[in-house]
Amino acid sequence: MLIRIEITGKTPLMMHNERLADPDDPITKKIKEYTAKGSDQTDDDKRQVSLLEWRGGIYLDNKNEVCVPSANIIKCFRDAAKVTKNGAKVARGISPISLTNPLQIDGPRGVDALIKQDKYFDRRLVRVSGRVKRTRPIFMPWAFTVDLEMLEDVLNLGTFSQIVDLAGRATGLCDARILGYGRFSAKVSRPK
Repeated sequence: MLIRIEITGKTPLMMHNERLADPDDPITKKIKEYTAKGSDQTDDDKRQVSLLEWRGGIYLDNKNEVCVPSANIIKCFRDAAKVTKNGAKVARGISPISLTNPLQIDGPRGVDALIKQDKYFDRRLVRVSGRVKRTRPIFMPWAFTVDLEMLEDVLNLGTFSQIVDLAGRATGLCDARILGYGRFSAKVSRPK
């Protein structure tokens, strides 16, 4: 059965793409060039690191526009389902139709236009072997629609709708979930 979920953000959505953990990623390599200078970094070096962290942290589709990966959404639902002991059913019973889902935001979706607007930047101290300043993409307001295939012999629509509701209230999407970021309301339906 095809199902559609319309998700509307209730708290800011902060992104932190796992690509920044890859030492072979071009952005990670460029960041390392600046940070290798240690205390000799200039203010411009620090600004460049911040811009690179932001660019490396954002999720983009093949049009270079901001999106939410379906893998993040499935993980969110699976984590919420574990509370009701339905985690395995969600893992087996739903699969995304598309790998990415365009994020609807109050502004441009293209990365080159977004990076010019400071309101999409979150800069804060985080713990990474001590306290260091990090920059992450952040969005509010935000929304998107995701289409999923659900196996009715594994999971029923009523149970899954409850899991989606719980995921929006208690789990959240993307980064800083423990701080309450990425919370959402959702409408689950069968597209006509």
